[in-house]
Amino acid sequence: MERLKMLRKQHKKSQKEIADIIGTTGQTYGKYELGAVNPSPDTLKKLADYFYVSIDYLLGHESPAETIPPIFFGILRELRNGNGLTQQDAERIVDYIILLKNNKKG
Repeated sequence: MERLKMLRKQHKKSQKEIADIIGTTGQTYGKYELGAVNPSPDTLKKLADYFYVSIDYLLGHESPAETIPPIFFGILRELRNGNGLTQQDAERIVDYIILLKNNKKG
């Protein structure tokens, strides 16, 4: 799953840090990145939630939308974890950021 490695590097995290976040070992997570082991549906959900992408994107079935600067992911995570922001609220914020970014290009 090449996209996992790309996302992890964008977020400046080690394999061990992501493994800790999703509740697995660094060795198992490394196998996910290599494609040697497929993550369970529950693990895919955790990864998608952490990286603010869809499971389809992780699996390579969806083209990458506009990429969002990684700084926004940390802000969204803090808002969601500390202030009662739901996953749906966070997704709306991401959609808004993409909309703003696209409008500046046009």
